[in-house]
Amino acid sequence: PSAKQGSNQKSKSRRGSKKMAPDTSKDRKTPVSNSIKAETIFPVGRLNRMLKQGRYAERIGGSAGVFMAGVLDYITAEFMEVAGSICLEHNMKIIAPRHMNLGIRGDRLLNKMMSTCTLIESPVLPNIHENLLPDKKKSKKMKGSKKSEAHDASQPL
Repeated sequence: PSAKQGSNQKSKSRRGSKKMAPDTSKDRKTPVSNSIKAETIFPVGRLNRMLKQGRYAERIGGSAGVFMAGVLDYITAEFMEVAGSICLEHNMKIIAPRHMNLGIRGDRLLNKMMSTCTLIESPVLPNIHENLLPDKKKSKKMKGSKKSEAHDASQPL
């Protein structure tokens, strides 16, 4: 009989030795967003959701949003760097749309990427086509040829 009691005690002790669930309020780590993990300023979760809802592909990988956020981060940094340098050249402290436009149009790759875009409240680049400018050679010849021109009948002598 004592053997039975011993076996019962073991089974009771097994039942009684169940580990308690850890206190969730103290031990739980605070959630960290994917944007913070990826060290980007763009929302990784939202980009993942937009890629899935956009139906661009049948399947979207979990890291697609991270990659897209990284690309957007890089392009934004390039825009701000170019616009900031133009702003400093004009001795201004605030980046205006004009500075962004001048910076984009001055950079070959950014200009190619943004060729179909128009920035609001920013003027166009100051550019006059060479064919529209008067020729310096022709203007010098015309000054000298005025003396040898025939008399215009509509003007008095």
